[in-house]
Amino acid sequence: MGRATNVARLGRRRGLGAWIATTTRGFGAVVVAKGEEEKATAAEEEAELTRAVECLEHSCTPPPIKGYLSLLKSCHNQKSLCCVKRIQAHLASHHLHLDGLLGENLVMTLVKCGDVDTAVHVFYDLPCRTTFSWTAIISGLVDKGRSRVALTMYAYMQEEDIEPDHYTFVSLLKACGSIPDLIEGKILDDKIRRKGLTSDVFVGTTLISMYGKCGALAEAENVWLELPARNIVTWNSMLSAYVDQGQAVKALRLYRQMLEEGTIVDPQTFLIVLQACCTLADKEETKSDKDNRGAALEIGRALHSNIRRRTYMKHVFIGNTLMSLYGNCDSIAEGENVFAGFSRFDVVSWTALISMYVELDQGEKALQSYRQMQLESVNPNQQTFVSSLQACCILEEKEGASFRHFMGLKIGQALHGDAQRIFSDLDAFVGTTLIGLYAKSAAMVEAEGVFSSLTLHTIVQWNGMLSAYVEQGQGRKALQCYRQLREEGLCPDHGTFIIALQACNILSEETKTSSLIEEQQSRKGVQEIGRALHADARKAGFASDIVVGTSLVAMYGKCGAVAEAETVFSGLSQHNIITWNALLSAYANQGQGVKALCLYTFLLSHISFSSQNLVTLICILQASSDSGCLEICQQLHFIAVAAGCDAQEFLASTSIHAYGNCASIEDAHAVFNGLAIPLVASWNACLDGHAAEGDSVACWHFFEELHLTCIKPTESTFTSLLSACSHSGFVDKGVFMLESMRVDFGLKPDMKQYVSLIDLLGRSGNLNLAKRAVHKYPSAQRDLSLWLCLLAACRAHNDVCLGEFAFDRAVCLQPMEAGPFVLMANVYGCTEMYVA
Repeated sequence: MGRATNVARLGRRRGLGAWIATTTRGFGAVVVAKGEEEKATAAEEEAELTRAVECLEHSCTPPPIKGYLSLLKSCHNQKSLCCVKRIQAHLASHHLHLDGLLGENLVMTLVKCGDVDTAVHVFYDLPCRTTFSWTAIISGLVDKGRSRVALTMYAYMQEEDIEPDHYTFVSLLKACGSIPDLIEGKILDDKIRRKGLTSDVFVGTTLISMYGKCGALAEAENVWLELPARNIVTWNSMLSAYVDQGQAVKALRLYRQMLEEGTIVDPQTFLIVLQACCTLADKEETKSDKDNRGAALEIGRALHSNIRRRTYMKHVFIGNTLMSLYGNCDSIAEGENVFAGFSRFDVVSWTALISMYVELDQGEKALQSYRQMQLESVNPNQQTFVSSLQACCILEEKEGASFRHFMGLKIGQALHGDAQRIFSDLDAFVGTTLIGLYAKSAAMVEAEGVFSSLTLHTIVQWNGMLSAYVEQGQGRKALQCYRQLREEGLCPDHGTFIIALQACNILSEETKTSSLIEEQQSRKGVQEIGRALHADARKAGFASDIVVGTSLVAMYGKCGAVAEAETVFSGLSQHNIITWNALLSAYANQGQGVKALCLYTFLLSHISFSSQNLVTLICILQASSDSGCLEICQQLHFIAVAAGCDAQEFLASTSIHAYGNCASIEDAHAVFNGLAIPLVASWNACLDGHAAEGDSVACWHFFEELHLTCIKPTESTFTSLLSACSHSGFVDKGVFMLESMRVDFGLKPDMKQYVSLIDLLGRSGNLNLAKRAVHKYPSAQRDLSLWLCLLAACRAHNDVCLGEFAFDRAVCLQPMEAGPFVLMANVYGCTEMYVA
């Protein structure tokens, strides 16, 4: 320290040249001063560097090149962007040529100090650009997350006929892995092989990592096998490739091979293998998921023992991953023991504990831990708030717990206030989690306020807002949100398309309560929106993604475009049970029961009964209901009973409805009576079955029982009752039920109830009363089916005058529809007024 100060003073008195001459190491000795009588601290080293730069600025004559190089090296080591900018300014003021080592090192130092944009400007001003300078720029762009730009720079490098070296390839492969871009990665692999660099351990390791991130495990394994030598980084890269692609078993086998070959593992190895155990514990798609979890727990315990012996528990990420593993394996006590064994309880360890509780749906414990952390004067970080807000979401999702629901929102609001007091700007993930919490609480004004307050809107935040609208059933607002993000120039990801397609499904459901004309028009509108989303997904390269493809099939199915649903389904390279269910549901929802049953028969020859799920059974039950196939209905019910899911409410109500449509009311009653506590959907299904048979007595009996159970009826309940009244000719009862629905139960009649009433009055010959009923409910007059129903009644009772009135209204609504003309012709024919 003393020597450095004396040298600096000497430099000011005698000039920079004399100062450099005082030491054989030039500026390096002055700035770094390592190995001298006393070691400088980081702050002292920074002060020495600053004084050296000041000395440079005050010198009359520029120092030799080696002086600049030493200074730039020190700036590089200390990441001092301020000092390197001052050196750059000094070089510019003295009009020094940035050629050779000086220019290249300036570019490299700017890159390493984080100012890539300035480095690029300097780079383009270099009289001669070499492999070193090109590699520095490409590496800096990759480190800044601008991988696509880095690959573009590589294309320019090739245009200048500059040959890349192994350092260049390492940076380019990292770029391909981060995007990911498998095609460009394979092109680079081919060039690496032609240049004979495959034996380079660093290039080979980065190749493995790139292929792993791009999901090309076979190629990663080939590179692995071809490497003549492997170090611990190479082993860890192959392990990471397996873990990134969910191949936990392969990762654990490779770890065992490492141990058998005597490779010395490091903390990173343990971290990756623990992540493999977490992946194994998470697997639930097979019947052996409990075995997987048990194996993961056993391996995790063995790893935990090895980690303790090697004293690696001081690495906080290892401890956090251990806690996550124990949480995934439902071994909460062991996770808590890991936390208790930490040498110090900082914000990272507390956040890990809170996250573990969140993974186990232990919302209360997570929030208690947050409170305890505050009591111990540990300040939360942004990740702490994310996990704590997720705990509030868990409270919101608790069923039948209104107090917890209320507390989840209130605690979330308090956490929101804490985060705003601690941080000037909310982290993107905190903001997104807050939006999700407010959406679950139906507090959409607050959710919109959080979104508006965020300084940066990435696709993650837009997706959060889209999800919030979809969760609250606001499909139109979600699609407006999608349009706005596109107008702002953001590129949707596959999650964006999935949520936007769900919004289309919401709009499709809304059309079902509209009049026939409005429903048809709305469906066309939804189809157009869906096709536009499909086109966007195709342009973005997501249309072939199995999840996006499944969402497209579901969307087209719900809005009635079955042919397009089939086209999307056929275009997918692979199908899973969810994809099959989407197409089955499309057929079932659009009344194409025969197609659904044919597809199910085909499905049975490709997958086992055990691979089917609840959705499969419900879709086929709906199809058998439409087709009236009792045999299929009974077969599916048997499968449900064997699987132990026959008591599931929606499946049970669908079974009852299917049996009713198949005219097997006894079987419907058997399913109903087997339910411990039937909900309103099952009551409605039984009522509908009796109404279809015209058994009004049974309908009234069921309705009285429903009333005694204090279950509130729904619109579907009254649709069935009105249908029963219509078949039995109970006019007064039908009119009374429609009024009771509105007055006594607060339900607004929809088109189905209005048409049922007109049908009831028409069947009984009360045509004037039917006309007055139409005028009484003006909102119903926009529906073609209502006027067709009235026309049918006029034909049955030879009422030409009212028939002509109904015909005029029907033609005004839909001039090209053939139905009104056919019915009116029949009215005239019955009264001998029809002229051929």
